[in-house]
Amino acid sequence: MRSDRLNHGVSRLAPVALALALALAAPQAAADTSADEIATTLSGYERTADESTVRAWTERSIPTLLALAEDSARPEFVRARAAAALRVFAPNSDARAALVRLASAPNAHALVLRAALDGLCIGYRDLAIAARLLQSPVSDHREAAAWSISRANTAEARALLERASLVERDVAVRSTLASALRSMASVAPVRASATGARPLPTAATALPPSTRVRRVR
Repeated sequence: MRSDRLNHGVSRLAPVALALALALAAPQAAADTSADEIATTLSGYERTADESTVRAWTERSIPTLLALAEDSARPEFVRARAAAALRVFAPNSDARAALVRLASAPNAHALVLRAALDGLCIGYRDLAIAARLLQSPVSDHREAAAWSISRANTAEARALLERASLVERDVAVRSTLASALRSMASVAPVRASATGARPLPTAATALPPSTRVRRVR
């Protein structure tokens, strides 16, 4: 009899516990930042999202940032900043997958492509897509890849750029390769970490993804 009363009491408490759990979870779900709120922050002129702001959006914002970066109706600088913000979440695998998707997209916007390549090379030291783009027939892709690879600043990155400089014929891309190699020579090489991720500079997303983006020909 006592056991029956105990079981009955537990069964009555179960719905209460479930309701309490849902109530506690509701404020967390409601705190998620909307796409429009994120876009407004990324639209700032003198001040935009820095690393701490992006982290406050939490990893739940990764799909939103990806959607913003892919939204052709958004201003190009907002799209590029959304792509750049993804690297703040390194070494998160979802952020990495989003960057790979953006960097691999056919006819990717030049600024979004640059930001995605920077994210992979800086945040994850993943040079695979950038290395492939060094062989692209599109000179702007090769130039974007060169700058992004240099920002990884590893021995592998230097070797890739040195090999590319031996075969590159485009004058502008050759100049970019030379500048990239000089910039690497002025900074101590980065050693690989256990995760492969590289610490981010302060206010990473407040800066343009990289410099010298040229008009796609």
